[in-house]
Amino acid sequence: MTIKPIGVPNDWDNDHLLLFKDFCTIIQTPERTVREWRRCGRGPQWQRFNGNGALYLTVGELRRFLQGAG
Repeated sequence: MTIKPIGVPNDWDNDHLLLFKDFCTIIQTPERTVREWRRCGRGPQWQRFNGNGALYLTVGELRRFLQGAG
């Protein structure tokens, strides 16, 4: 079995926004695990949308997170 490293396409703008669910899908990690990371202060820096409270992060933050994980 070959494991393919997680990567972010080069044409994605660092300012593009990703929702919590998108992040979990990209890093192939269950939402429950990522919620636990967040509760413990680990993982990427999250922000909230005004009004609806949805968690998001930028593509740049995703790249920073992946570099630290490698």
